[in-house]
Amino acid sequence: MIINEPQAKIVRRIFKDYLDGKGPNRIARELEEEHVPNWNGTAKWYEGSIRKMLSNEKYKGDVLLQKTYTVDYLSKKRVENTGQVPR
Repeated sequence: MIINEPQAKIVRRIFKDYLDGKGPNRIARELEEEHVPNWNGTAKWYEGSIRKMLSNEKYKGDVLLQKTYTVDYLSKKRVENTGQVPR
């Protein structure tokens, strides 16, 4: 993954505003009022988009590999990794 620095500044601001106590609706409204471009270049922000961003593991830095692993290669059965395979 490569960080897009101009977009990262906006993402950092969104997380900072959220940690300062602002809700997703207020953050979206402020971004629109300041004409801050979203991912596709328009200045239209939605509360749902902010919520998804705040709960996205990639934005939060909680990405884990090997969340599941294959138990049996013949049946291709996969189970959740609860510590059996190192992450």
